[in-house]
Amino acid sequence: MSSAPFDFERAFTLLKARLDRAGLPIPTAQEEEWRLMLTAAVAELREKGIKLTGEEDDIWLAAETAKQKIQHRDAPGGYSEELRRAIVHRFIKEGLKDADE
Repeated sequence: MSSAPFDFERAFTLLKARLDRAGLPIPTAQEEEWRLMLTAAVAELREKGIKLTGEEDDIWLAAETAKQKIQHRDAPGGYSEELRRAIVHRFIKEGLKDADE
């Protein structure tokens, strides 16, 4: 694993790209909401015991978690299977006990 610290701005740039608005400018209020959702996603992953670093996989994991929080906040069922698998993979990689906590 990389020892580089987690790069929030890089994750935010990826999140904005993943939520592409077809080239339309992002309103300031919406950008602030996305920053808060990314902050919440990072906190959630860290609370689960995942140690986020500057690796591309970690940047993707944080951005994808935030993206799904934004796109599916009113939908039941939580995250996509792809994201659940990525989180479980991190639990296995880091030797953590329970991915569902």
